[in-house]
Amino acid sequence: MAIEQWFHLATAASRHDLRDALARAEIGLAALPDFEHLSKAASEATLVSISEDDDPTRSVCRSLRPDNGVVTTRSLNFRLRDPTLSRQYNTETVRGVIALLKAYPDADAYLLLYDAAIPALLYRNGRLVLGQQLAQDRELWDAAHLPYRALVDLPYTIAPLGPWPEVPVEKRMA
Repeated sequence: MAIEQWFHLATAASRHDLRDALARAEIGLAALPDFEHLSKAASEATLVSISEDDDPTRSVCRSLRPDNGVVTTRSLNFRLRDPTLSRQYNTETVRGVIALLKAYPDADAYLLLYDAAIPALLYRNGRLVLGQQLAQDRELWDAAHLPYRALVDLPYTIAPLGPWPEVPVEKRMA
């Protein structure tokens, strides 16, 4: 089973723009050559795949989305490449998400952890909320035991997030 996290954004920025923003953030991710419908960035620990949610040529299109008020246009999959580098992977994922929120402050977004789609972060209307359920017991935002919350250098609150019920994806008209 792969360890991966999904970051979804509502932005007009292209997947190339998002990849380039990650590379410019100097967090260890370098831009990779594009595939036909996918942009990528990578480090030794992390592979980021960036796709357009509204690309009708995608082989896998989501038919449901979390009902959290964010209708996304881009999805970034952060995948652990080397299990021995999990701390580096978590650091690059958090720093990458924060770098994108800074680069696109008008873009609403959310971060889901693992295949369980645990809500970790919600950014709406310029307000950042970190999931309270992940702020304890050595989870991602547990500041007493893990360093990842210290990487969040935007104003935030900690509050319960999700679980969000799923609703049908609104089809966009061309």
